[in-house]
Amino acid sequence: MTADTAIVWDAHSCLPIATGIDFDMLRAHRAAGFHHVAINIAMDMTPLADVLKALAWFRHCAEQSPEYLIAGTVEDVERAAREGLLAITFDIEGANCLLEEPAMVQLYADLGVRMMHLAYNLDNAYGGGCHGPNTGLTALGREVVSAANRAGIVMDCSHSSVRTSLDVIAHSDRPVVFSHANVHALVGSTPRNITDEQIRACATTGGVVGVCGFNLFLGQFPSSAEHMAQHIDYVVQLVGIDHAGIGWDYAYPHSDVPLAASEEEYQKYFIDGVTSDAQISEQGEAYVPLDQRVEIGQSLRRRGYDQAAVDKVMGLNFYRVARACWTRGRS
Repeated sequence: MTADTAIVWDAHSCLPIATGIDFDMLRAHRAAGFHHVAINIAMDMTPLADVLKALAWFRHCAEQSPEYLIAGTVEDVERAAREGLLAITFDIEGANCLLEEPAMVQLYADLGVRMMHLAYNLDNAYGGGCHGPNTGLTALGREVVSAANRAGIVMDCSHSSVRTSLDVIAHSDRPVVFSHANVHALVGSTPRNITDEQIRACATTGGVVGVCGFNLFLGQFPSSAEHMAQHIDYVVQLVGIDHAGIGWDYAYPHSDVPLAASEEEYQKYFIDGVTSDAQISEQGEAYVPLDQRVEIGQSLRRRGYDQAAVDKVMGLNFYRVARACWTRGRS
């Protein structure tokens, strides 16, 4: 892609996982200049019925609108960039929705899922979560990684334990990413941020670290584009320009849609969210606003990055990973 058509890619953001929600909230991504966004359709605590209904609703809304394009291939994303559309793929945060059946991976791929990780913060049957005791990939988890490689789904190690992330990286035969995770060396207050060891291992696969805009993971309330640029620059200085990107992790307003089935479930799984709640109630919003996307590039330019390097961070690195992974298909 040339500089004037460089794809702008958000590796992960969130709509309420429910039918009937206002899908056009995603216009904020389009207004911010994104050509692609991966939308979460499942977390480990999400009931399967909610997952399926939300996925059906999201697909229906996208297919009925001339503004969106459900992307099955990288060529679809290229078309979105050319025509000013927002390409949409889906991702899974925690593999409980597979019901411990690796064959479910291909079904989700057929429905538009192009990225997944195995455990959401806590351990499950597939591997360890980052808030768990640092357990590793299970035998079932290894089956799922292999199934994801075959199905053209990118393996994502966000929310995973250090050991599980390294195990996934070792087992996968395709690039592995951290779609939305910041740098532990800069903000060490949460295990959701990833270590230099994890960043280096990710890079060895050809993968990308997507720096996110969640204030808690940036260590500032409120945070700004400059804080996101600091984490991007750290990744680049550590492993090179080909391995940094953006996974904003922006959560659109959930209105009356609960994030978990009960307050107990919320407290159990949304550990970092609970920590952040007390701070954002007094000190601003939880996320860097999407409309600061351009300012991230400007901050990188002030640090000496040329436009080609900024374009890689803004989307071409994740685009390259998609090109390496999505084309696998059935085998």
